[in-house]
Amino acid sequence: MEFGPHSVQGSGDDAGIGSSVAAMATAGGVSLGQYQPAPDGKHFGRASPWHSDLRAKPASVLDGRGVSELGVTESQAPTAGNVPALVSAVMDPGAPALPIPPSLARSAEISAPYALRRSKRSEQLLKKLGGSPETEQAVQLALKWLSKTQEKDGRWSVQFHGGEEGHDPALTGLALLCFLGWGADHIEEGPYQSHVSRGLDWLITSMRPDGDFRVSGAKKAMYSQGIAALAITEAYGLTRDQKLKVPAQKSVDFIVSAQNRDDGAWRYIPREPGDTSVMGWMVMVLVSAELAGLDVPTETLQLTKKWFPRVAGGIEGGLYGYRTPEPRPAMVAEGMFSMQLLGAPRASAAMRESATYIHMIPPISGSRSQPYYYYWYYGTLALYQHGGPMWAGWNERMKTELVGEQITSGPDAGSWNPTGMYAMRAGRIASTAMATLSLEVYYRYLPLYGFSELTKDEELLNQDGN
Repeated sequence: MEFGPHSVQGSGDDAGIGSSVAAMATAGGVSLGQYQPAPDGKHFGRASPWHSDLRAKPASVLDGRGVSELGVTESQAPTAGNVPALVSAVMDPGAPALPIPPSLARSAEISAPYALRRSKRSEQLLKKLGGSPETEQAVQLALKWLSKTQEKDGRWSVQFHGGEEGHDPALTGLALLCFLGWGADHIEEGPYQSHVSRGLDWLITSMRPDGDFRVSGAKKAMYSQGIAALAITEAYGLTRDQKLKVPAQKSVDFIVSAQNRDDGAWRYIPREPGDTSVMGWMVMVLVSAELAGLDVPTETLQLTKKWFPRVAGGIEGGLYGYRTPEPRPAMVAEGMFSMQLLGAPRASAAMRESATYIHMIPPISGSRSQPYYYYWYYGTLALYQHGGPMWAGWNERMKTELVGEQITSGPDAGSWNPTGMYAMRAGRIASTAMATLSLEVYYRYLPLYGFSELTKDEELLNQDGN
């Protein structure tokens, strides 16, 4: 059996998407001890292989380079004698990267991190990447539900599915990211081609001439800006459709102009002192834009390096807070993924500390807790990129929880209830999108540091690609 778009028919006290996403993102702190801010500039050891080594050179990521060749050296890894107890509680040494199978190298027009979206994903390969027939079935059911809930004008709306008013650009962006993450787009024929096309058209027509997606009067509207911009830049990066280039660039330009130059971050309104939650979305947009060959000022990326040391606590500076160094699970996960995109070495002590913290707070629902989709989404992205035993443990729990929580019958079949931390403020579309994107992690992006512990059977990968 094969899966994929071409093998299947058919302040931390307030909340946010706007309020909904902000609240889902920032609430909930778990104390593991006393934390101090990290020294300024401690995290940035190398350029990300996505946005520097590999931008506009997709073939270079497909040449079988190992982790050490991408900049992580033995000298950067903490030794047994200097790893704090918190970090050494779960050791995760990693492994060299595997060559990427030939099937993923066949199109030089696709930015390398998106290559798995375009591939025919056999059940065997999906399992090796960490997924399963059950996770893919859940994704398929979710995409069908999302396709049915799209409005005639192309947007996804809070009006019928819950969430705070004024954030249709964010909901539309989240829904589009689910289709794009699976491999559907508006150019290639497929079951969701028209849905993606109409969604992108709505985003383009709703954007102001200066690239601003925000709805007048909406609270915390920079979430909408970041999520909508991420969708349109990913769509351009996947297809290189020239009609998307100008609106994608304008959306990025608006984000660049909205950055707070003192702390390097973003928050609810342009140039306001930042927070980690909004910051994470903007980092994703900037990296996506660079991958697509859009113009991202070097100065903007350099300024982002101011933020994370300000909110980094923990023994090694790997535990991130919302606006202070007090760690919160969602902020640690979002900060860790942002740091990965910005080039933090996988083997650094700070990265291990982040991964260990997330690993110690796994996805749990049911009688003990309720789903926390925002945290689960960023935790999944960060630990997938990190790889190793901590990813394996998190992944098994995440799959069980998300597949088990999905509604499988009735009019809402394919969706996830907006329950748990502040999810009612985000609505059913947001909770469904966050869960779907988590279950697409196996093929949404290639691993930044190589396949490492994600896949060990090189022979299987190469056979699957023939």
